[in-house]
Amino acid sequence: MRLIILVLFFHYRVTNPVDSAYGLWLTSIICEIWFAFSWVLDQFPKWSPINRTTYIDRLSARYEREGEPSELAAVDFF
Repeated sequence: MRLIILVLFFHYRVTNPVDSAYGLWLTSIICEIWFAFSWVLDQFPKWSPINRTTYIDRLSARYEREGEPSELAAVDFF
């Protein structure tokens, strides 16, 4: 829905230029396109989120050896 509104907004802005301040109009169009592009890029992670899981047993198997001190930090940094 928001993407449709954004496209309609750009259609209106591009088809109705301001003749008395063309440079300002063009600058505002360029800035609005930039902000719309950054907004669309910001939406991609929300469309397909990534859920990560920590497997403690795999970490232990990789970094802990018998008879040696653990290489894992004592504090979680998550």
